[in-house]
Amino acid sequence: MNDLDKLCKAPSGPLTLDQIMSRCNSYGMAWDLNGVKIGMIIAGALLLALLVLLDRWNEEEDDPDNPGKKRGIGAPTIVFNVIEGLVYGALAVWAGSSAGLILALMLSPQCLGVLLIVFAAIALLMMIAALSKGTGGNKGLGAFCFIGLMVALVGAGLFAFQVPSTGRAADPYGTYLTVMTIFFALSAWVGAWITTIYRGYHWALGWLLVPLNASWGLLGNVLGLMNHFASGFFFPDSGGVTDRRLLYVLYKNGFHLKAGYDFSLGDAMSSNQIEKHEATHVVQHFLFGPIFPISYAVWAVAMFIPGMIAGAIADKRDVGTGITDFCYYNCPWEQIAYAIEGTDNDGEDCLIFNKVVGWIVNILFVLVSTVLAIWYINSRS
Repeated sequence: MNDLDKLCKAPSGPLTLDQIMSRCNSYGMAWDLNGVKIGMIIAGALLLALLVLLDRWNEEEDDPDNPGKKRGIGAPTIVFNVIEGLVYGALAVWAGSSAGLILALMLSPQCLGVLLIVFAAIALLMMIAALSKGTGGNKGLGAFCFIGLMVALVGAGLFAFQVPSTGRAADPYGTYLTVMTIFFALSAWVGAWITTIYRGYHWALGWLLVPLNASWGLLGNVLGLMNHFASGFFFPDSGGVTDRRLLYVLYKNGFHLKAGYDFSLGDAMSSNQIEKHEATHVVQHFLFGPIFPISYAVWAVAMFIPGMIAGAIADKRDVGTGITDFCYYNCPWEQIAYAIEGTDNDGEDCLIFNKVVGWIVNILFVLVSTVLAIWYINSRS
């Protein structure tokens, strides 16, 4: 599927992993079309269009001429939505497979393998939380989706670990590239399917947001699938608000990590209180791609122990609230979202940055995170 000789611009058979990592960085070729990728794109487009057709065929809307009664949504709407499915399915597979290959080339197999295993662990924890917090819906189907995602993540991670760090690595490395290409193509397609069914993206932006979510936002998309599964299957009245037509799928009463707090991952939002705040996180996902979730996680890990200490010694705080203040309320991404929402957080002022310090930290953190990402990408080019 992926010609390693072409990516390396030389015979790859005798190369070690270090040699492959230093020589095989023809990222532009990842976007090229070949027979297998074209077949995947066509299959993704046709399957998504078929699923949209089946969904819309039985969909009903209020009949303005007969109050209290329903009618079909009409042929023009069905045709338009099916065309959307064709376009979104094709774009998702193309962008997801290409970006997955680039990510696999850019990171060492061991690094990407660890990242996928971590994502599988997050999926497991979210499934357990959803089973515990969920109030209905279809928990069996939701658990099946979570398990399928975890199996895919762990399986892809195991293929990454099969690449030897010494000796000839071309054959297992080529298999690793193929697996990552397929995994991210599939995860992108599933994300596009959910977004299309729930009409999450504005019709004028979908052609841009679908491939953006599948490529630059590929890590956030995988995380977003977890929120889609948790919100869509474990809560009885959470079903995505159709015809929202913005840039996210909204679940009004979906999954929350903590009672009273809205929650977003990728383009999947569970919000019934501060939608503008969560929409800011979706925009951060689209604009900053992998920088957003990775830097958010780094901040949380770095602030965990300082938060414990600060909470233990501060008046009116304890270890738990200290961790929340440092890891959550002081997180630059959260500070920016609260500022755009126009509301104050409900943390304790003694442990939370004031507005001046907060904005200095926010700007520096986002700039440094972005510069480090650009530096790494440039170092691998």
